[in-house]
Amino acid sequence: MNQLLKAYKEKWYVPIIFAGLCGIIGLLTISIQNEIIFYFSLGLPFFALLASGLFGIIRIIKKKYKTGILQIALTGIMGFIGLYFISIFLMFYPYDFYADSLEIPENIEINIPKGETFGYSETTDLEPIHIPKENDFELYNSFQPGLYTYDIWLSKIDSGKIYLKAYEITKNDRLSEYGLRMRSEIIVGHSNDSLFKYETTDHFTIYEGDWGKPYVARFEVWYKKNDSSKEIKLLEKNYKIEGWQR
Repeated sequence: MNQLLKAYKEKWYVPIIFAGLCGIIGLLTISIQNEIIFYFSLGLPFFALLASGLFGIIRIIKKKYKTGILQIALTGIMGFIGLYFISIFLMFYPYDFYADSLEIPENIEINIPKGETFGYSETTDLEPIHIPKENDFELYNSFQPGLYTYDIWLSKIDSGKIYLKAYEITKNDRLSEYGLRMRSEIIVGHSNDSLFKYETTDHFTIYEGDWGKPYVARFEVWYKKNDSSKEIKLLEKNYKIEGWQR
């Protein structure tokens, strides 16, 4: 061990080789679905490259200009190459670990999205059609876990738009904030007091979480009248859901 440490300090290329080995280790371990291992896989090569760069600066300070500059240059090149490949890899990394530590509360009413199950949730297409007697909405599974649609039944309402907001129930984190409103928007408006059913034309996505890791979210229906900037919350319900996995 002492000889390795001595070589690391004295031979300019050893820290670079060590950083490369750390990168290979990180590449092999990052695919393991564990949050600690994920950050270890990213952090180990980063700190190895940082240490190599610092030792290169120390060499320059000690007037070993040639090896110091060479070490810094090769460390920088390796770092840029590694950053390029890891950025591409993370674009397609399927896990986000959001739901790993979340617990499902037992003291609240929890609904289950209806529709196709794909082996992930607890309902089937054989469930009876929901016909409410008052304003209500129903969440449905789409063709993959994490993708949903919804129907809403409303009585007399002025012309405007309704849309969803969603929050994780235990931490009150806003879910998929920047896409959910637009994707869940429905144009509404009718003058009689009877319940009218409005439907989404496409699915929306909850990105937080992974398949097979359910958690509870509070879905809120918000309404904005035409020519008005005021938002009004109409309804809310808790659903056990899963996030979409790339």
